[in-house]
Amino acid sequence: MRIKMSLDLTKENANEDLSDLILLDEFDNNDLAKLFYTGYHNSIDDEGESVGDWGEIISQFKNNEFGELIHEASLVIKVKGEIVSGIVIGIDEDKPYIIALATNPRCRNKELAGRLIRSSARVLESNHNQLVLYVDEANIEAVRLYKKLGFEIVE
Repeated sequence: MRIKMSLDLTKENANEDLSDLILLDEFDNNDLAKLFYTGYHNSIDDEGESVGDWGEIISQFKNNEFGELIHEASLVIKVKGEIVSGIVIGIDEDKPYIIALATNPRCRNKELAGRLIRSSARVLESNHNQLVLYVDEANIEAVRLYKKLGFEIVE
């Protein structure tokens, strides 16, 4: 079962340096598809998507089919020329939410996902008071990360 979690953007959040983060829009859908495929493959959220499927999904993100994309808050981290983590932020019912978040398994436990969330929150806090996400309650590691970052279970 998926649970809804929310981060209060009115509280003071860590002042994250955005200088080396890159906007998701600057990347080719195929390059992003490889990241999201690798990040989700064999995880609790894997629904059997192929790299090609992820290319279509990325295209749908960019075409606002999952809510209006918030371009300035949808970010990517690149290390040594490789895309290693990315976050997609959209808006639905006037609230920004995390559409997708992925980190290459080789790069996990390096605070990359946390850094992306904090950076997106920093971008959003001037115009919004809340950031929402939906996560499978069985994804204990993700729920733990989100709680550590200040998210609270809403429903």
